[in-house]
Amino acid sequence: DPVRRLGFIYVPMGCDIVRWTPRGTDGTLKILSPTLQSLEPFVDQLTVFSNMELKNAYPGTHATSNAAFLSAAKAKWTESTDYYLGTTADQIAAQQIGKQTVLPSLEL
Repeated sequence: DPVRRLGFIYVPMGCDIVRWTPRGTDGTLKILSPTLQSLEPFVDQLTVFSNMELKNAYPGTHATSNAAFLSAAKAKWTESTDYYLGTTADQIAAQQIGKQTVLPSLEL
């Protein structure tokens, strides 16, 4: 079986969404966006989600917004470390598909 990979990209200050979002509305990835062009050799293995909104990320601070990204939980608004959000989506995936790799999870 081929090794599966899963990536999450967080852009905290926003981005030029047109450069990220693939064109087309039929649900297929026929033409990748400029930012995703380097993934062309793997286009048949890609799934790109767009037009998603995480309402638990705001209103809040940079810390609470960042915390909500992979947990989908609303973080306690605090100036300390006294909040707990549970296991994030990347770590849940690492527990499952990471068994096939030397490094189950890699954060950059």
